[in-house]
Amino acid sequence: AFENFPDYARLNKGRHQAARSDTFRTPTRLQKKTVTASSPTGTGRFAPRDVLDVCELSFAKNLRDLQYSLLKDLKVEIHEALGPLKDELSGTVADARGATALEEILAQLANLKVPPVDLAPITLAIDSATALQQEAIRRIESHLGKDVAQLREE
Repeated sequence: AFENFPDYARLNKGRHQAARSDTFRTPTRLQKKTVTASSPTGTGRFAPRDVLDVCELSFAKNLRDLQYSLLKDLKVEIHEALGPLKDELSGTVADARGATALEEILAQLANLKVPPVDLAPITLAIDSATALQQEAIRRIESHLGKDVAQLREE
């Protein structure tokens, strides 16, 4: 009747809590996901693709925030630069020579030289962030590969 007696203490020694043999067949909590040792997340960690998806979403969100911040700063600078011009226009348009002054201002605006904006530092920062992200992904994948190899050995 009692032919098979596995030594569960010896089998479970050195294993993570999630990978141990359940000798009493204890029911799991409702919130806990059912994970087998052969699944990619058997060690309770994320799959490399999930980590990559999270990193990509975070990077995209940071780029949107950077774009919003740059656009907001640009609008503030334009508003500050045009403020005195608006004040001058409001005073001269009311004059009898308002039409002439308006033409004069429009001619000056047409001749206005706007210095080019150097986006090289922003591009370098984005490239640096991308390189750091790729390095982090490579480390995570390497670490997960070691964990999976160790799990296969068991």
